[in-house]
Amino acid sequence: TALARALIAEPDVLLLDEGFSAQSPRMAGVIAGLLAQRRARGMAVLSVLHQPQPAAYTHLTLPAKPPV
Repeated sequence: TALARALIAEPDVLLLDEGFSAQSPRMAGVIAGLLAQRRARGMAVLSVLHQPQPAAYTHLTLPAKPPV
């Protein structure tokens, strides 16, 4: 997946657009753990989310507005 390729490249900044959407709870937990590890090593993680829960794993979260 695109996220796996990005994590392998170890960028200084990771931009996620709904990085947790369409993931099972188990896979969302795996992704959250990987992001927490990368943050601890200095990677900046920026994300756009509809769900507020994964925001704890990012440096900056931009809430997405629901469609009208």
